[in-house]
Amino acid sequence: MNKNQLREILKTKRQALSDQDLKNSAQAIMKILLESDYWQKKQNQIQTIAVYQAIQGELSLEPLIKKFWEFNKKIYLPVISPNSKILKFARYLPNTAFQKNSFGIPEPLSQEFLAPENLNLVLTPLLAFDTQGHRLGMGGGYYDATFAQKSSQTDLIGCAYEFQKINQLPSEPWDILLQAIITEHFFIEP
Repeated sequence: MNKNQLREILKTKRQALSDQDLKNSAQAIMKILLESDYWQKKQNQIQTIAVYQAIQGELSLEPLIKKFWEFNKKIYLPVISPNSKILKFARYLPNTAFQKNSFGIPEPLSQEFLAPENLNLVLTPLLAFDTQGHRLGMGGGYYDATFAQKSSQTDLIGCAYEFQKINQLPSEPWDILLQAIITEHFFIEP
């Protein structure tokens, strides 16, 4: 099965989740991340966190974002720049106004940006993952391009449902590796 076929199958499966499944999974990943050894060791070092706005059944980070705000973490959302594969990251506050981009994804109207290399933690959406840390996204290559030369202070964690786990994903030399994956059932560091 090629990447595009895999994307279509997993998008369909993800979009079939009930509202209750979505809500339960969002609460579960918050609990699993905050109780993980990773968070216990790094929570004081992590000050800047990139998240995403869940669309099309993606795992919602809303409960986790609220906790991050309670912990006084600075939260950022990706913004797609015209004619570039490099994401910009705009500050996200509880009162942030949004505008949908060309893909229908809400982006902050904030003009306060942070360079990707200054992020401590990036929570990425994905369609599939494997236990070696490979990630299959929507196919735009934005996260791969943005973090190709990632700073050692930036950890990339994929956020997924357990059913999105694949034994071995086809990978390309430019694919970035995740430092960890969190699902509604587990936190793994490859």
